Amino acid sequence: MESFENYETENYPKDPHIKYQKRSNGGTFYYEVIEVGFYPNECKTTRGDKRMSPYPIPTNYKIKTTYGRSAKQIITCSINYDENHSPIFKIDWMKKDENFQVISKKSATEATTLYLQKLLGEDTNTKKSGVIVFGLQLSCLKKFREQNERNEKEG
Repeated sequence: MESFENYETENYPKDPHIKYQKRSNGGTFYYEVIEVGFYPNECKTTRGDKRMSPYPIPTNYKIKTTYGRSAKQIITCSINYDENHSPIFKIDWMKKDENFQVISKKSATEATTLYLQKLLGEDTNTKKSGVIVFGLQLSCLKKFREQNERNEKEG
């Protein structure tokens, strides 16, 4: 599990910009929240594994993610649930003034893998966590959504 290995620098919702640093490999991700979304009644979660907890998957969610040490990559990740209450994961980006998009009905990780294959070539071995690319691990957004949900139930 992540615990002390990673940390967030944020002042959300006053500032939509969030810095997330993975201490294990020094990777840093910068996020800009476009739409925080909410947890639907039939909310799905990420699978989770021995390295990462499962996270709830919001709908009406859109975030801009910037990563990379020298050549910064900027992508827009979004999640919306379809009529069958299943999340659809999208990644949009621009390269040389051309727009690109990948879509997965399976997972954030599959969308991230499709994106990396389109960006770097089908045979790339580069891997990134879909949870982190989509910012699903960000505790400040989870707390904000849960607080909004409580306020709606009380009000």
